[in-house]
Amino acid sequence: MNILICGAGYIAQELLKRLGETWKATLVDKDESILRDMSARFVSVVRVFGGDASSPVVLEKAGLGEQDYVLALTRDDASNLAVAAFAREKGIRNILSLVHDPDNLPDFQRLEVRTMTTATQAARRIHQYLLDPRVNVFPIGRDEAEFMEVDVGANPDLEGRRIESAQDKTWRVVGILRNQRLIFPQEDAVIRRGDRLFLLGGPGLYEEACSLLECSDGHFPRVYGHDLVLGMPSGAGEEGDTILNEGLHLAQNVKIQRVLVLCGQDPCEQRGQIERWARSLDIELRRTEEDILQAVEETSKKESAGVVLLPPLPAPRFDSLAKPVLISLAHRLPCPLLVTRGTHPYENILVPYNGTRASNRSLEVAVDLATQLGGSVTVAVVEEPGFLHEEASDETSWLETTLGQVRERAHILKTKLHEEVRKGNPVKEITALAADFNLLVLGSTTREKEFFAPHVGELLARKVPCSVLIVSS
Repeated sequence: MNILICGAGYIAQELLKRLGETWKATLVDKDESILRDMSARFVSVVRVFGGDASSPVVLEKAGLGEQDYVLALTRDDASNLAVAAFAREKGIRNILSLVHDPDNLPDFQRLEVRTMTTATQAARRIHQYLLDPRVNVFPIGRDEAEFMEVDVGANPDLEGRRIESAQDKTWRVVGILRNQRLIFPQEDAVIRRGDRLFLLGGPGLYEEACSLLECSDGHFPRVYGHDLVLGMPSGAGEEGDTILNEGLHLAQNVKIQRVLVLCGQDPCEQRGQIERWARSLDIELRRTEEDILQAVEETSKKESAGVVLLPPLPAPRFDSLAKPVLISLAHRLPCPLLVTRGTHPYENILVPYNGTRASNRSLEVAVDLATQLGGSVTVAVVEEPGFLHEEASDETSWLETTLGQVRERAHILKTKLHEEVRKGNPVKEITALAADFNLLVLGSTTREKEFFAPHVGELLARKVPCSVLIVSS
């Protein structure tokens, strides 16, 4: 195939790296030194001509009429337009031109040539990146369309919806990746959790589609399930009222469909209060003879549990040596565990953050909760003494990196995050800080601890004076 390339810049060089010996390329550029270099480097280059590509004489010498493809890749729109016009006059069918100034696009469109608007495409990709660095949108065609992926796993509100209700007149769901298989769906197809949707639409697809699909993560607790499972131990007394009130407050203000109260004694001391609330909320009281921890674990796995509520457990004799009971339970549950201390409403939420995946997830949950409840989120970063982290040679660098991650997450989540930076023992610092907060959202990566070593997450869950939401999955 014969191809004429006018303009031997970086785009032309990158293109030539990809063209094999079956292509016979002719280059035109004013810089003859660049032409000599490219002629020596690329096997596909058969001829070079030094001169102004917008000159019909130069183009004629370069064999314009013999070409299968003509590319106008100079840095000047006027020169590119001239190349495209002369190529069209010669009857060349395949013509592509760079367009640097979007205002000049109509002139090229009148010639019916393929265009690449570098400024517009770059600006659109950058803008999408600024909206959310985690999402990638691909331009298609002559920049008239875009392609995007949406992960349903991050949005349970999409689950169970028909395709026809999850698209718009300006864009369509053209494919579903389900269990590693590509499906071309009919409009009556139902979206399932775990699906990855492939969307096709016009420019601005990200804004159009995400306004309907709510691409951002969240929707706590429906990410996990629709039910709130509340464990009421025997002899809870006034503490039982506190547990119930906090659970009902949460159910009223987030997307909970049903409250399951597991009572460890018969009759349940809170039966009257539950019956009164049952007139306005879907509350089910269940009597259990099992250990309350075992009961909530089994129930949460059988039902559609979105969050499990429990009172604080009795403190072990030696905190630092004891097995992390709360954290271990949280990891066995299919949803987060809320240890209630009656500090609702959750107007001020605190999130310990160290840059791990678990702390990122807990931060997303905290922001989601704050959005639904009208609260604020503060991120606590504790810089530990150097002797506790021998592998870290630059503690200042770690702190700056971690704070940078916090600010990036704030940008992604489209919210304002307050920052608290402390230095010392994480348990002591965060416990003291939590006195001014209603809820601590704690991300946990492991249920185990080293022998004779404290489990930081377990100590925090037990020691802080406010309620604690443990997010482990």
